[in-house]
Amino acid sequence: MDLRMKKKKCRIRVTLPKTMAKDSKSSQQASLHALQELLSTAERSLHHAKNLMVQITGKKAIDHTTAPDMAGLHAYKHGKSQVVEGVFNGRDMLGSDKKIYPVPANYASKSKIVEGSKLKATIKADGSFQYKIIHEVDYVSTTGTLIKDGDHFVVISQSGIYQVIPASVTYIQARVGDRVSIRIPKDIKATYAAIDALVPADLGLVEA
Repeated sequence: MDLRMKKKKCRIRVTLPKTMAKDSKSSQQASLHALQELLSTAERSLHHAKNLMVQITGKKAIDHTTAPDMAGLHAYKHGKSQVVEGVFNGRDMLGSDKKIYPVPANYASKSKIVEGSKLKATIKADGSFQYKIIHEVDYVSTTGTLIKDGDHFVVISQSGIYQVIPASVTYIQARVGDRVSIRIPKDIKATYAAIDALVPADLGLVEA
């Protein structure tokens, strides 16, 4: 007697609990948010790298960043003095007359001038310069680690990588590897940050 065996297909349906489905969706959203933050940080880092390369090689790169807002800024005579208004680029002032005016590093450090702020330079008859902040750009504060990249001091933070002027490092007596708080402009892509203060090593703050 022949026995014939019929194979039956078994279908198994697995239903995940609603809580697991919600956890999975939340995890995806968290991962997407983290990815967006990484992309934003990478974009800022690339912007810094391009500017650093220009400074080192002396070659101009194609820059798609927004030009400084010169609206309402002027150059004019005031008695025997010449007054030029402009925008601080993190190191110098870009004048409304399209000239570059060096801002004293000690003044920029002590005043904690943020890139994008508007300044006024008064050039006196004896050739001396006097600077004044006429509009401070909106900024956010964050923390980062101070490193040295060749001849440049740089702060690495979760918001990006920013150059800082050496005088600001000396002013707060910071050293490479220290954690510092910095100010960066709120609505523009910055190359420079203004150092606010040295963060004590035992404070236990998480970088923001």
